[in-house]
Amino acid sequence: MILAISFLAVGRSSEARITRVEFTTVQSPASGGTSFDAVGPYEKLAGRAFGEIDPSDPHNGPITDLILAPRNTEGKVEYSMDVYLLKRDASGEQIPFLRTKAERLAAGDPRPSLAERYGTHARYVKKLGRAAKRLRRQRLLLPEDAVTLTTAADATAVP
Repeated sequence: MILAISFLAVGRSSEARITRVEFTTVQSPASGGTSFDAVGPYEKLAGRAFGEIDPSDPHNGPITDLILAPRNTEGKVEYSMDVYLLKRDASGEQIPFLRTKAERLAAGDPRPSLAERYGTHARYVKKLGRAAKRLRRQRLLLPEDAVTLTTAADATAVP
């Protein structure tokens, strides 16, 4: 089975970009069939990602011998890499953290609970706010989404 995903070129023409991802194998279930409490087992997809980079872009100068590499019809250097993706067998939803240490231990979840991670609700909201600001600065989160997330965090009962 081959699953291919293509990406459209968006942004500056000099940016490196992934043009295609092909998953060629599926291991289901992964991790020897281990089921993670209510979340269930995972699948491991393996394949290759393909991309291209502009050898004339000064940002790519540190890449050794890039200028000597063969180019495609658009003048870009093509590259590829192995990729692996772990996903839930069912819907690919998140794995929620359990609220207390007792719940976590009863479920066999090795990850710290929300109470162990944050201690108080105020600390949870503060840490989430800092993370949202950092993601906004990195242009990975829109300002309006940061406000929505922070507001939602303040309204939750975590921990």
